[in-house]
Amino acid sequence: MSTGWLAGRTAVREAIHILAGAGYSTERIAKPVNFFDIIAWKPGHVLCVVVHSSKKSRLTTFSGYVRLAARSLSSGPCPGELQLWLCRSPGWDRWVISAGGAAPIEHWDPAVRGDAV
Repeated sequence: MSTGWLAGRTAVREAIHILAGAGYSTERIAKPVNFFDIIAWKPGHVLCVVVHSSKKSRLTTFSGYVRLAARSLSSGPCPGELQLWLCRSPGWDRWVISAGGAAPIEHWDPAVRGDAV
């Protein structure tokens, strides 16, 4: 498992690996039709995960996406909890997106801690 910055498809593959390690079944979703990259599920829990990677970006870089996703969630249901994962070096910054906006999930560095999904 890498702890450094990962680009595009590599970050999505790493997120799938992390989710599978946490006991989720996963499926890659084709964009641009959908708002998310991965759907992951295990008994009693479904995640819809959007994956981005950036060496320097923060949530503000993706505020347009968050507003669009929040507006979409307020007009109709998502099949599960919608999360935005930003691959940074080291680790991941993650947020739960709801109709009201984005709320942070604790920063996760796989080199320091194991499963935190």
